[in-house]
Amino acid sequence: MRTPKEDIDEVHSRIYMSGYAAADCWETLQTRGITHILTVTPHARPRFEEKGIIYMVLEEIQDNTSQNVINHF
Repeated sequence: MRTPKEDIDEVHSRIYMSGYAAADCWETLQTRGITHILTVTPHARPRFEEKGIIYMVLEEIQDNTSQNVINHF
C-alpha cells in the first residue's frame, strides 16, 4: 500500500495526477522530475517556487468528480 505522498500516477508520458500530499512532497516531485504543478485546490499554497517549481492554480474549478474541467482549458 502506498503512502499519500507516494500516491501519484503517470497518466501520460511525464504527466502525473495526484492528491495534495504527493504534490506537497519535495522528494516525490524531485524523484519524478516534476517541474510544474496545476492545482484545482484553491487552499493549496505553492511551497517550492524557490526550488523552481512553477504553479498554476485554477480556483474556479471545484475539486470533485462532477466537474467538467475540459471547459477550463
